[in-house]
Amino acid sequence: MDVYIRVHSAEQFWSEIDGIIRVPDGATLVELDNTLRMFVMFCAAYHDKYLPSQTEMFNVISLMLDCDLFTYYYERMVGIMMTDAQENTNPHELYILYHLILYYGHRHPSLFRSHRKWRKLLPTLGEVVGLEVEETFVLGLPPIESRIRLPATNLMYEVCRVQKLSAEELAIFDDAFIDHLFEMVETTRDQQDERLNYAVIKLIVALNEQFMVATLPSKALKGPGSESIARVPSLGDDQIPDPLPAKTTIPERVRNHFRSHTGSGTSNGYGADHPEDAKKLNRVLMVLMRRLGSSKTFGENVIFMLNRAENTPEDLCMQLLILKILYLLFTTPGTQEYFFTNDLRVLLDVFIRELVDLPDECEALRHTYLRVLYPLLNHTQLKNDTYKRPQIKLVLRSLVSQGHIRDVNATTARLVERCLEEPRSIERSHSAENLRPESASSSLSLEAVAAALPRTKPSATSVYTSRDPVRVSSLLDVSQSLNPDHEHPRSADMPVMKRRKPPAPPSKKSSTLSTSTESGSWSDDTERSVTPVPGGGNEGGELVAAGAKGVPAPVVEVHPAESEEETLPGWITFD
Repeated sequence: MDVYIRVHSAEQFWSEIDGIIRVPDGATLVELDNTLRMFVMFCAAYHDKYLPSQTEMFNVISLMLDCDLFTYYYERMVGIMMTDAQENTNPHELYILYHLILYYGHRHPSLFRSHRKWRKLLPTLGEVVGLEVEETFVLGLPPIESRIRLPATNLMYEVCRVQKLSAEELAIFDDAFIDHLFEMVETTRDQQDERLNYAVIKLIVALNEQFMVATLPSKALKGPGSESIARVPSLGDDQIPDPLPAKTTIPERVRNHFRSHTGSGTSNGYGADHPEDAKKLNRVLMVLMRRLGSSKTFGENVIFMLNRAENTPEDLCMQLLILKILYLLFTTPGTQEYFFTNDLRVLLDVFIRELVDLPDECEALRHTYLRVLYPLLNHTQLKNDTYKRPQIKLVLRSLVSQGHIRDVNATTARLVERCLEEPRSIERSHSAENLRPESASSSLSLEAVAAALPRTKPSATSVYTSRDPVRVSSLLDVSQSLNPDHEHPRSADMPVMKRRKPPAPPSKKSSTLSTSTESGSWSDDTERSVTPVPGGGNEGGELVAAGAKGVPAPVVEVHPAESEEETLPGWITFD
């Protein structure tokens, strides 16, 4: 069918659209089918000129979906759309068909859940998205091969978001295709239209969810039958997304029985009995690990999208998918430091805001934030960073406070208590845990050493010994040595302590002193007498003779010479 309608203005274009979508009375099935195909071909011929923006495309598609054609014959029209999208090779017509299917699916979400309708179209969409295109603009627009990738990517995301793909269907998403998606994120980062960049990121996180579900060993117990991803246990449920609890075991005979009936075991390349094996089968995670140094835009935009998410159903689902891949990155060795520290701080701000702002209806999403918060604080660079720790603790405690007037979810309380645990790296810096652990070859402990130390009796101190424990012990030893009745307890193997040579005593001949300082001085003409401290005249010599070690300089009292004026007492020490 060829289009012979010629239009020269926007008014003529919209007038022709109104004429095409009008269904005549008594139209046959062939005429109904041709009406839909005429609409697609006419829009494909003039979309560059009259449908350049997303708003105009939405308006023209809405006119078709609101007409009698989709009101009374929607099942037949949906079948034609899906068939033509699979068989048509004209990129301009595919561009209109993809938008038509996408907007119809937004109105009727059951279309994306129909596994039968997407079984053959999904590989075709993968070929369109994986096509290498040169960005050469014509009349201010990129080539049609580049523009068609946006609706095709959105369609794949919607399907992967709500369906559970089989191992055969996941086979089309090989390492080369996923690597191409990550490369698209990097090459489209500077484009003015960021919709393709964000659409590819959403497709990547949706595929990550598909591989997480495909590698769950517990799925073998579900038996035959397909189910939606929303019903599969995930981060939003009551359990942390380990494939299987450590204490749960499945008999090998039962496991093989279900695998033989479902055809979805390890024979198809998926399914693992250990969490680490499940991560190795996740192609999204494996490809990203190989591209850690060349996929920084992905990490930056993931945080940006999580920060800009709103409380719409679509954004809530997108948040859940992003949190799941963040959980994998934060718990997998090798990817725990994938993000920059500043990006992690922004992410922590987002967590604080969402934990406070999420309504009570989104309790499952709040649990997901709490589950991801723990590895964020303990496995990334933030484990050594105290950024907003008080605010985090305040928000976490507010989630479980006032339990006497409101019901606190048990899962929320458990996750909050887990997140309130201080990171070990920070805890060691504020406690005695930074002590080196005891050697396995030694039988001594700190308690045993403390018990073996002698207990010293409290003694009087002076201004010279109160802040110097060495001087206190030295004076005690000297006082004991001067006591003739005192016996020194000394073991045979105790080494003899050598004492330092004491300072020379002051000369007895110097009866007058002449000192000067920066602030003031005694006059050289002033005669002062030196009188020893009572009890210290001859005893000082005995201390020196006894070889006192560490004994402070003798203390003498200085009195000025007798004069008519009042004497001023003073104290000096000989250093």
